[in-house]
Amino acid sequence: MVDETPIPIMTEVNGNDLAALETAKSRTLGCLPTYASIELYVYCCYQTSHDSQPYTNEFDCRQVVFVVRSRMSPAVPSMKKSDMLKNHHLIRAKRIFESLTPANILKRKIDQWSKITDDVCEAYHKWYYNNRVFETTKWAGVVTLKSPADMWNYQEIIFELKPQLIIEFGTRYGGSAMFFAGVLHQLNSAADSVVLSVDIDHVTIDARVKANPRIHLFQGSSTAPETAEKIVQMRAKYPGPVFIILDSEHAKDHVLGEMMLLRSLLRKGDYVIVEDGNINGHPVAPGFGQGPYEALEAYFAKFPNDYTRDEKREHKFGFTFAPLGFLIKN
Repeated sequence: MVDETPIPIMTEVNGNDLAALETAKSRTLGCLPTYASIELYVYCCYQTSHDSQPYTNEFDCRQVVFVVRSRMSPAVPSMKKSDMLKNHHLIRAKRIFESLTPANILKRKIDQWSKITDDVCEAYHKWYYNNRVFETTKWAGVVTLKSPADMWNYQEIIFELKPQLIIEFGTRYGGSAMFFAGVLHQLNSAADSVVLSVDIDHVTIDARVKANPRIHLFQGSSTAPETAEKIVQMRAKYPGPVFIILDSEHAKDHVLGEMMLLRSLLRKGDYVIVEDGNINGHPVAPGFGQGPYEALEAYFAKFPNDYTRDEKREHKFGFTFAPLGFLIKN
């Protein structure tokens, strides 16, 4: 029978203090048991937020915890064998400890964590999409066809931006329009901020959406001149910042046409979301054909300085329906 009880050896040290790190190495090595098969665990503190960067996930090694566990046989081995075990495991332990510096601890943990989280996030993304869970996602009883993680991200952006006008290309059932209207109401109960939702037809729009005084429905193509004129009119009436989301036809040329239409209508600081860049294998729906992701690549190849990508927002929740598509107008 093997005793797997952890040996009570735990050392915490500031990983940026080289002298303290070396002392902790020596102290831990000095406590290693003679007859033990050693497993060493090194943990880095995982920082989830900073005051200056409220949604940044970063690793640092300000705290390193060394934990030594053993697999010890209750039978005392011969001296020769024990010396072999001792020497073998102490050498192995020393090699591990000698390699520990703030830089490579940090890199090792980042590499390991990134690989694990990337795999898990992509698997969840595919599960969520392939099982069509988004088709059953509702806001106040109205289908939204979105990821809840994205919707949470959007309301945080809207709270910080405080737009007077939210523009949505693609209404469908109206769940997201209801969501945006509700967020605006929470920010300002007065009706001086509104949602303009654009779609080619209104057949599927929920009656509650049509009755909401904060939602302005506009029927037409999101690439038509009439839509551009409507946006100009609405901006004149609601002159503050704009939050706009592109979620209508997903073909590359159509999305590219939407971005070209907006190019002269948006102002510095306006926030644009280009949704559904996840299709065509990014990482879902690999057979879809060129879509929003490819439209963004083409747009930035031609106009590289129009927007700044908000990558911190894009990656905040691990996966998004809008890869490459969190954009701040320059």
